[in-house]
Amino acid sequence: MSITITAAPDATDDQLLGGLSSTVLRQIDFPAARSDWQVQRIVTPKPIDSANSPKWLSPWTKEEVMNSRAEGLQETLARDGVADGYLALLAEAYVALVGSGESSVAAKLAEMTGRSRDTARQHLHRARKAGMLTSIPGKAGGVLTAKAIKAIQHEIEGPDAPEAEWEMAQRLAAKMGGGASS
Repeated sequence: MSITITAAPDATDDQLLGGLSSTVLRQIDFPAARSDWQVQRIVTPKPIDSANSPKWLSPWTKEEVMNSRAEGLQETLARDGVADGYLALLAEAYVALVGSGESSVAAKLAEMTGRSRDTARQHLHRARKAGMLTSIPGKAGGVLTAKAIKAIQHEIEGPDAPEAEWEMAQRLAAKMGGGASS
């Protein structure tokens, strides 16, 4: 494991000269960083070698990850319709797009789902109403809820995923402000 610390873009030379002090290190929220990492580990597609796994589970470049998400969204939507698995994957794609600085999230979601921009927006609204994604008043974004993490885990690992993983995801989501609804 490694930790990389990068100076803020607005940091002054005076702030950087002293290096890292114990005061600065005490301000780092390591438990929150660990929680973020664990949640991302659960919701990020994992490379799987099994011939029985959907092909959308094994990407890694940024473009491949986005293509993988698009394939997963389209396959899940075609198979199950606008159900929890699809809504959770849509919420995860939305959070990833907002986090990456995508300028037109609705257009990108429309492209990824193969639906119109209005339909993608309606589906995202349904994901929020279904408890998959929190809201940030006046801003794009949100946090995946424990319910979304469970649904994504179900999509990736199947219905027989260990309950302990779900319980861990639920605790992590609650810590991150995503609630603990199921």
